Amino acid sequence: MEFDIQKYEKFLDKNPNLETNEHWARAKKTTYTLFNVLIDNDLTELVFVLEHFPHYVPLVCGHFRYSYGYSEKEADIEAASKLLSMGENYKTKQFMRNVLIKLPKLKNVGVDVAADILSKLDALGDGLHPAISNHYKKEFASWLDSSPLHPLQKITIKKKLEKIKEVEYDDLSSSDKDDGLNIPYLA
Repeated sequence: MEFDIQKYEKFLDKNPNLETNEHWARAKKTTYTLFNVLIDNDLTELVFVLEHFPHYVPLVCGHFRYSYGYSEKEADIEAASKLLSMGENYKTKQFMRNVLIKLPKLKNVGVDVAADILSKLDALGDGLHPAISNHYKKEFASWLDSSPLHPLQKITIKKKLEKIKEVEYDDLSSSDKDDGLNIPYLA
């Protein structure tokens, strides 16, 4: 999908105060509203804007971390992977968890939807962020355990799943003030 960067520029601060520690004092309301809307969507537009305005990455990571009320719109896996890579230097537990929460769910899906997710993961190859590959490795293991699929179908899916690299990556580690939070909506 093609986006026009000029339609976003009018909502962005010309000189955001990204140096302050006060998250909400960093930008004007229109900028936060824009990022709320982009976070509520599938993240492709958000990544597009951040690729053109990378100085907003720390602001978005902080904002994403505190944005609890997401829409039901699931994240595009590739866009989520890019966002996690962009935000690696600003990683917090809540940011990581909130991105993973937006990914397409495997719970209660049929084999066709699961196979579609698996093919998207496989197509991303080395471009897939380790947090997402590890997340889906666990999700698929749980899904296969509870799935009434024929054993041969399970073997086929497991073989495809083995192609996805599991990288040693502690996707929820951080040393920020969110470490001790146990918020029920994250379960």
